[in-house]
Amino acid sequence: MAVGRAVVTGGAGFVGSSVVEALTGRGTSVLVVDDLSTSAASNLDRLTGTVELLKHDIRDAGPLRAAFTAFCERLLTGRPLIVFGDGTQTRDFVHVGDVAAANLAAADSPDLPHRVYNVGTGTEVSIRELLRATATAASADPDAVVAVPAPRRPGEVHRSCLDVRRSVAELGLARPVPLVEGLRRTLGWIRSR
Repeated sequence: MAVGRAVVTGGAGFVGSSVVEALTGRGTSVLVVDDLSTSAASNLDRLTGTVELLKHDIRDAGPLRAAFTAFCERLLTGRPLIVFGDGTQTRDFVHVGDVAAANLAAADSPDLPHRVYNVGTGTEVSIRELLRATATAASADPDAVVAVPAPRRPGEVHRSCLDVRRSVAELGLARPVPLVEGLRRTLGWIRSR
């Protein structure tokens, strides 16, 4: 079910602009509300369809810069990567396109039995593995990438992986974009900025 009009907060950022792109691709008119503090209006330039930008901070607070984007920018410019802790901590890294698809699937399904869905891959990836995969995606030698250890952050969760069974079953999500392919796409987006 296509929506006639949608509002996307943070729609000029990396994740948000992917959601806006998916919506406009379906003919939906989109109002983007973004303060542009960590995003750019130019992220919306590639989009076709009706997109209106309202510059506004809905939180009235300074946002945090996306750590992964900074990680990629350091890799692309040959600067050392900062790794907090020993790099064995894990996360469930999901491609932005999969997040956008999940949001659209939820929007298209008004009678879902639950209100909360985990969007991820269901796969744990260590920071060390992420570093190697990102280097591979950038066509760099993973063994040549310099990682600078930094103290572990207090209170940081060591292992994190999402249970995506409900999302897959109820939202009908497709198989997630593989890690290295998602990283290639993300690096391409960063290079194009």
